[in-house]
Amino acid sequence: MAAPAQRRPFRFRRFFLWCLFLLLLLALIIVGCGIYLNFVGLPDFLKRPLLTKLRGQGMQMEFSNMQWRWPDGIVVKNSSLTLLKPALKPKFSSDDARLDFDLGSLFTSHPWLNSITLQKGNLLWPLSKTNASNLVFSNITARINYPSPSDMRITQLEGDFHATRFKIDGVLTNFADAQAWPIFRSRPPEKDRRGFHKLRDALLAARFTGQPELILHFAGDAKVPSEITGAIYLVSGTVETSWGNATNLHVSAVVEDLLGGTKNNFAQLEADFLDTKWARGSNVNCQLKLLSSPANDIFETEIEFSAQQFQADYGQAAAVELTARTSQTLSNWIPLKAAGKARLQSAETKWGKLASAEVDFLAATNPAPQTADAGWAQWRKAEPYLLNWEGRFAGVERTNLNVEKLSLSGSWAAPQLCISNLDAQLYTGGILATGRLNVATRESFLEGTSDFDVQKISSLLPDGAQHWVSKFQFDTPPKLRGTVGVILPSWTNRAPNWEREVLPTLELKGNVFVGSGSYREVPVTSAKTDFAYSNRVWTLPNLRIERREGGADLQFISDENTRDFHWLIHSEIDPRAIRHLLTEPAQQALDFFQFTTPPDIHADLRGKWDESEKLSGAGDITLKNVSFRSNAFEKFSCSLQLTNQLLRAAQMRLGHAGKFSTAQEIALDFPTKRLYFTNIHSTIDPYLFTRLIGKKVAEAIAPYQFLEPPTLDIHGGLTIGTVDDADLHFLVDGTQFRWGKILADHGSGRVDWVGRTLLVTNVLASLYQGRAAGWTYFDFSPDQGADYRFELAVADVDLQTAVKSLKGKTNQLEGQLYGQITVASANLKDLKSIRAKGKVNVREGLLWDVPLFGIFSPILNAIVPGAGNSRAHEAAATFVVKGGIVSTDDLEIRAPTLRIQYRGGVDFQQNIDARVEAELLRDTWVIGRLVSLALSPLTKLFEYKVTGTLAHPEREPVYIPNFLMMTLRPFHSMKKAIAPEKQAPVSNAEPAR
Repeated sequence: MAAPAQRRPFRFRRFFLWCLFLLLLLALIIVGCGIYLNFVGLPDFLKRPLLTKLRGQGMQMEFSNMQWRWPDGIVVKNSSLTLLKPALKPKFSSDDARLDFDLGSLFTSHPWLNSITLQKGNLLWPLSKTNASNLVFSNITARINYPSPSDMRITQLEGDFHATRFKIDGVLTNFADAQAWPIFRSRPPEKDRRGFHKLRDALLAARFTGQPELILHFAGDAKVPSEITGAIYLVSGTVETSWGNATNLHVSAVVEDLLGGTKNNFAQLEADFLDTKWARGSNVNCQLKLLSSPANDIFETEIEFSAQQFQADYGQAAAVELTARTSQTLSNWIPLKAAGKARLQSAETKWGKLASAEVDFLAATNPAPQTADAGWAQWRKAEPYLLNWEGRFAGVERTNLNVEKLSLSGSWAAPQLCISNLDAQLYTGGILATGRLNVATRESFLEGTSDFDVQKISSLLPDGAQHWVSKFQFDTPPKLRGTVGVILPSWTNRAPNWEREVLPTLELKGNVFVGSGSYREVPVTSAKTDFAYSNRVWTLPNLRIERREGGADLQFISDENTRDFHWLIHSEIDPRAIRHLLTEPAQQALDFFQFTTPPDIHADLRGKWDESEKLSGAGDITLKNVSFRSNAFEKFSCSLQLTNQLLRAAQMRLGHAGKFSTAQEIALDFPTKRLYFTNIHSTIDPYLFTRLIGKKVAEAIAPYQFLEPPTLDIHGGLTIGTVDDADLHFLVDGTQFRWGKILADHGSGRVDWVGRTLLVTNVLASLYQGRAAGWTYFDFSPDQGADYRFELAVADVDLQTAVKSLKGKTNQLEGQLYGQITVASANLKDLKSIRAKGKVNVREGLLWDVPLFGIFSPILNAIVPGAGNSRAHEAAATFVVKGGIVSTDDLEIRAPTLRIQYRGGVDFQQNIDARVEAELLRDTWVIGRLVSLALSPLTKLFEYKVTGTLAHPEREPVYIPNFLMMTLRPFHSMKKAIAPEKQAPVSNAEPAR
């Protein structure tokens, strides 16, 4: 019994030793395996299932060595991991990657990775299939935990992208499904991700002061991308990129529903100063909100932008605000639709300045097929879009233009650009307008009204329009309503000929009203008209001008192509209102007139601008109570016709002092300034017309006067401003004609005014119970006075009446006067220049009251009582006028008691130097000659030398001593002895004409 007891401990000891050996062997194996796994790496039978599992999940791993380290787990050296399922195949590489697998799961078909720790990793993210463009992330350090096979938690992910340090953490369940996201898809080459390329290039070219930091947080389920949430932050000091520069840049983004857009999803950019190639500003704040899910790759966003001291190429503003809502796709940054509002404060652009501006807009892409061709030029870029806007502006300023308020709304839908409402307030008035432009046909149309002062914007107009507007002055701005249509020049024509290409297409239509104002300093109370312009033809169909004294109705047509114009005028305006617009000669002519009431003018004028010689027209004119050269006329009327620079006044009627003048026609030839008179019949004072013609003619005609206006018939012509080629002819018939002191009861004659000569012929007159006939001729060519000639014959003139008319006092003269005088030459300025001759005869006359002959009356009465007062049967003489003296050698007076013979002369100062002889009883019937012969010694007693003047003749007997004369004239001799007779002084001065 003792042996079994001893055998049992031995066996137990041996078993224990084998167990200890096995344990040591196992430990040695484990240590050996550990040393092998740590230094040599995992054997293929372990790596193969792991790589197969990764490939099954769409990932391919390559590495130089895979080791196991305790407690880090599996460490992969120089590894690269490529996602196989995405078409773009992002690739990750790392110098040292630690994979913490669940050891138990390694021996199953579903290895479970607890976590990944990465050191010095790099990520290459292709942007296209060609791998021509990639995003590269370097220096990546990460720790990624997998709480379950389908969940992923990034507790730490840091790295560098260019000069930016990024940090990422987050949780993503079902992360394998992320490979189906659109971001991992490839696009066809024509839709390659140009936006990502530009972003990558810009980020690679960016330069930073200090290292910017990008932080990303996220959480969500890869199966439900719409529920992924996250936040991203970028902080940088100063950054310089190809897009621009920024100071103290802060960029943040928050995503609570990235693809759903129903929660708080936004991105925000803030900078103290931002300077880009498009614009620059300070205190910049830009926020982007995602509002809806990207159904069919389309999502909606909301943009808010604000900046101060904003500057751009087109201008600058003290403050800028922009809010917009857009709809767009991930593949195109240009929105499919956008609506928003923009505000500016204290803005200044290349077009002008404004105090504030606010614009509402709605833009969208145009679904219509594009039809624009090269002729659209820059408009082609706008064809793919639709636009509606409404703007409100205040304090708009431009050079010589100030607009208080301006509102503007419109739309663009190719090819139509529309202005639906333009309302501007400026210069005490405003503008209301609508318009449209067809870009394809270049047809434009504008319709509106205005009532502002156009003078205030004249400097903005073309030179021609400035010159035209400057002629107007307004007390109140004009009111204009109209439409404008025009075809603009080709968009590709940078230097169009506006006059040749555009003006022919311009069409205007409307009306205008002007209150009190003036045109070229001609004041008017009001003016209004409709107007039209088409095919370069102006039409004013009903222009009405009002002034205080009356108004004018006008119709006007002007063709700019042919330079033709047409006026229809009915005027009751005082022509003196336009005096300053006339030429100096026309002003002088107008100054001859004074109007009590304005003329009534009807006219139809046609012509060509700048070709006055082609002016033609017809009309009627009526004047009432008008004065010409201070001569009043009650009425003047005529019909006018102008053609070929010849103005005809027909059916003329002129009223003055109850008398009238009529004319078949008066014509004026403008080139020659010649007036033509046809069949003028007048009962108006002819001296009125001589005063109207000129001072020199009036002076020449002045001695010939009709106390009652005669009847005149006139025809002929003369040139205005000269009498050298006058050719006027007058027939005169009137009563109470006076020439000097000669007064005729009736007179008629013909007056021919030719050149500088005036011929009066066929003169017939009734005067002093007799008659007269004669002619006269004037030559006005001498510098002083006028040369003249005339001839006058009288018959049956009552001597007593004639002398009474000439002397102005009663007398005892009797007899009938016959005579004739012919003036061969004379000048009005010099009486001594008269060269004349004539004859005179008095029958049955009583001539003793003539002082020259009365010297014999007392002597004869002393011899034979009553003989000195006997009636003369006849008195006759011929005479000559020369050197200012009227002389005769054969003056003879025959009476029953004696015959008186006179030889001598009288000058124009009435001084006498003559001899007078009386033959007693020379004309006694039958025996007179014998008795005279018998008494011839006594005849010498009656021969006297006569001196003195006609009024006070001095007589001295030639053959009788003075003491004998005292017996014949006792009382006269006594008077002369007591008081010597005074002689009238002799004047040497020429009498006035």
